[in-house]
Amino acid sequence: MTNLKQVITWSVLIVLTTGFSSMSLGSESSSHDVEVIEVTGKRPVSFFKKLVNSAELNFYELYNSITTNRKFKVECKRVARNSFSRVKEKKCIPAFASIAMYEQMDKMTSQRAPREFLGENPLFLSVQRSQLKVATDDYSEQQLNNIMEHLKTNPKLLERYNELVNARNLYQERLELEDK
Repeated sequence: MTNLKQVITWSVLIVLTTGFSSMSLGSESSSHDVEVIEVTGKRPVSFFKKLVNSAELNFYELYNSITTNRKFKVECKRVARNSFSRVKEKKCIPAFASIAMYEQMDKMTSQRAPREFLGENPLFLSVQRSQLKVATDDYSEQQLNNIMEHLKTNPKLLERYNELVNARNLYQERLELEDK
């Protein structure tokens, strides 16, 4: 009895489908214009920024596990944009840059903070970028050479580097679209 019900149900569906398809074929043969609606969308800039951040973290995570020089290891963390702001941004800083920053701050405090280090306001200690640049230039070049050597010998690191470059390119393209 249930098989008979299923056969009847299927045959009714086939008849209805055939009827509707013939009705639609008849309407196509008439000279009515078909309206086409095209919907486009775009992802927000924040999506691409997150893509870059993720690719950057993945790259440096693998690089840190590969490199043997502790000064070349990179730490990514969220820090305030400036000393007056609570807005944080992600920065990836190699260990040698952090060490140079602390050395410069230590130098400032050990010399009783002369005016050249403090600037106009002695309440806020700031390390001069020029002094940091001098302290980190050699290490920056050495780290770049180290990364290049690892990219040549480690295909997984090269893959993550390419992902990072692609993510940055997508982000840049999206920013350019935003400017238009």
